[in-house]
Amino acid sequence: MNLLKSITCICALSAAIIFSGCGVDNFVYLYPVTQLLNNPSPNDPTLNFFSFRTADKNNQDSSGDYFKGYEIYYQIYNSESVLISNKAEIDTYNQKNPTTSFSYLVNSKKYSRMVHVGRTTEIPLIQGTDDNQDVIIRLTKSGDEYPARFSVVTSENLGDPRRSLNEGTSFLPFDYTNITISDKDVIYTSSASVDKWFVQAYVVTYGYDESYKSYYSQIFSLNYVAISK
Repeated sequence: MNLLKSITCICALSAAIIFSGCGVDNFVYLYPVTQLLNNPSPNDPTLNFFSFRTADKNNQDSSGDYFKGYEIYYQIYNSESVLISNKAEIDTYNQKNPTTSFSYLVNSKKYSRMVHVGRTTEIPLIQGTDDNQDVIIRLTKSGDEYPARFSVVTSENLGDPRRSLNEGTSFLPFDYTNITISDKDVIYTSSASVDKWFVQAYVVTYGYDESYKSYYSQIFSLNYVAISK
């Protein structure tokens, strides 16, 4: 009986050591965005914008100590067919490898971080709250009726959306005249025209732990919009 107690104590102590130290990482799960509020239509000015609902409630309930908010990543194309093909590759990878899809998006596919003029270098771009938030992002102006905007929950414009270039030190508008074929956030196809640019984007939930190690959820596609001359 004493031997059994001794073995039990040793096992319990070993387990405590394994899970309380010895370099074992915390497992932090962040819920991804899953609800698209607008399916963009590049050919319709009334629908040529990104919009989605965040997953704050689920993240606060499950990982409130680690959950911080949301980041958005984008890429610009002059070929719609190349965009669609590239997006299909990313979406397939995302389904098969959800835990590493953010790394794939940024490191393999070279997507860039979107910002807005009210928040260029601060992370996360969209700060988490206790309640889900509705986000609207219109990259460019389309007449007086549809101005460029980046708004969360309310109609207040937090600041026009901006591209992030030169290692996050330059922030340019998503205007047709500001986009060149050599820009790092552009995938240029020589066989396609440049009459219109297409911008594809993903949103990812972001957080970090006590040691400031970053965590990212599975990515979620916002589809794509168009930027015309």
